[in-house]
Amino acid sequence: MLIVRVLIIAVLSIIFVQDLLSRSVQWILFLCLFSCLLILRVMEHDTIKEISVSLGINLAFLAMQLLAVTIYFSIKNKGWINITKALLGWGDVLFLLCLTVCFSILNYLFFYMLSLLASLIIWIILRSINLIKDRHIPLAGFQAILLILLFIAVWWIKPLNLNSDNRLFQFFSDGHI
Repeated sequence: MLIVRVLIIAVLSIIFVQDLLSRSVQWILFLCLFSCLLILRVMEHDTIKEISVSLGINLAFLAMQLLAVTIYFSIKNKGWINITKALLGWGDVLFLLCLTVCFSILNYLFFYMLSLLASLIIWIILRSINLIKDRHIPLAGFQAILLILLFIAVWWIKPLNLNSDNRLFQFFSDGHI
């Protein structure tokens, strides 16, 4: 399992560097990342049924999000907008697809929303101090770094489990919201 984890960290690091430096990532990295994340999830004793259900729901959520963004910008611009040409790079979409296999349903939603917010905040800070001059956010790269940090936390703090929503259900049912 250690080898798979090291590979995941290495691939995520390369994605970060490539996206930050050139705003593009080699597609083979996403295939490698997806494969490693799937292998890790199977090694963590999730059943094919558990993986399939969360993968299907996560994919449906992502598809709805991409469709909603496409419709919004198409209406706003009074014409069909292909978001992968104008707003969101294919690397960002492929990275989000990779994440669908990585998380349980609620954990995917939380990481998706919080990583988008964190990426925007990081980009605003780096732009304000002139470390980044490009107006495009290296979304996949920033999300890759955030995922590395999350994995390190999860691997060191054993009670955290990205493949189960039980802790989140318990957190919300205990009145923490």
